[in-house]
Amino acid sequence: MSFAVQKRIYDIRLQDPEKSKYEIQEELRREGIFSGQSAIQNFINRHKELLNTQHHKRIKKHRGTTRLPELRLQLSLERKI
Repeated sequence: MSFAVQKRIYDIRLQDPEKSKYEIQEELRREGIFSGQSAIQNFINRHKELLNTQHHKRIKKHRGTTRLPELRLQLSLERKI
């Protein structure tokens, strides 16, 4: 991926952090630039300022608490007995 394409992805995502990799890919395709979704996602993940932190906060807020660490501890204690 050339520097110009990376700069364009950076600019698009910085303007609108809500845009998905699919929307960015479509916008680039309209401009005549063909890039894969995984390449766009890797670029976004490399630049933390481009991540949509509001989305992650919303997911964490509504996600139930998991009991896996407690369950693992309990199972490991039972095995030792």
